[in-house]
Amino acid sequence: MLIAYQNIILRLSFRGEAFGLGPSNRSKAVTVKMLSPDGAEMNREIFSMDIEMLSSISHMNVIGLLAVCTKDSPECVLLDAGLPGDLLTYMRERKDTVPQHIATEPESKELLRIADEISLGMAYLASERFIHKDLALRNCIINNNGVVKISHFGLGPLSYPEAYYRVNETDLPIRWMSPEAITSANFTTRSDVWSYGVTLWELYMYGDLPYENLSDEEVLDCILGGKQSLGKPMKCSNDLLSVMKKCWDQDPNARIGFLEIHDKINEFAIFHSPISGATPISPLSPMTPTGLEPDFFPSTFKPAANNSTAQWPNSSDPKPTSENPRPNSVNLRPNSGNPQS
Repeated sequence: MLIAYQNIILRLSFRGEAFGLGPSNRSKAVTVKMLSPDGAEMNREIFSMDIEMLSSISHMNVIGLLAVCTKDSPECVLLDAGLPGDLLTYMRERKDTVPQHIATEPESKELLRIADEISLGMAYLASERFIHKDLALRNCIINNNGVVKISHFGLGPLSYPEAYYRVNETDLPIRWMSPEAITSANFTTRSDVWSYGVTLWELYMYGDLPYENLSDEEVLDCILGGKQSLGKPMKCSNDLLSVMKKCWDQDPNARIGFLEIHDKINEFAIFHSPISGATPISPLSPMTPTGLEPDFFPSTFKPAANNSTAQWPNSSDPKPTSENPRPNSVNLRPNSGNPQS
């Protein structure tokens, strides 16, 4: 197998071309995740966790493992790459090519299809007990056939620094995070549902930054104070807006589930044409979060150990109250020199 490297983004994760992955000798665009050249034991353990996790995933709307290269150094895995860029780039590039105020029927169908495929990918991850923690358009790819896949290469803070809030060496996507994830690092499928609602808003706004006119501190006050203030996108129906709001319920247990989102999107699509090409999933019984669900990917930030707390800036701030909901700290482990992958 030969790999031609191009458009290097980060030493340990980049886009390339691979040959010999199928019966033909045609090249295929891939994303390469590489083991750190120093081969440190911690890095190797994380790398092995990524391989184990990726090997267990098989769904058309989740990024897939294509090959593992372990004979030569540095070791690497090859993943789906899709079109150059990510879904956020794709939507931003299309923004100026569509009518500004009214969605055409083909446009409405495509937006619903993308929303549906993200919900199906997330439903699959939930069924496999994976927690994403950073769902957003930037962490989805779209291939040449228009199929959307959930991914997470850990490159968000490098490519989109405006989307992250830096806390003691940890980059937090607070504009997509649920209140319980911000205050206590309580990441579950239900916090992923909150992020899906923001991603849906982002999709219909063609890649606008959520809370674009608010500072990070104001966003924290808004979310933790129960004043979630993302307005209705111009091309979004009232029915779809109701789905977003059900994603943003302050009570995690009251939030809508991913399969219910899929069902509702298909109901909306009847007004256009049935959504096709999506992989159906068997109905799932309600999942009770155990706190032990694996990360997607393991090498992204994780909950802290009990004796480790990442402090918000301005540690002298008062403890959160209903009038001052901003917390002193969030129980997340700062990155400890691990490579982004």
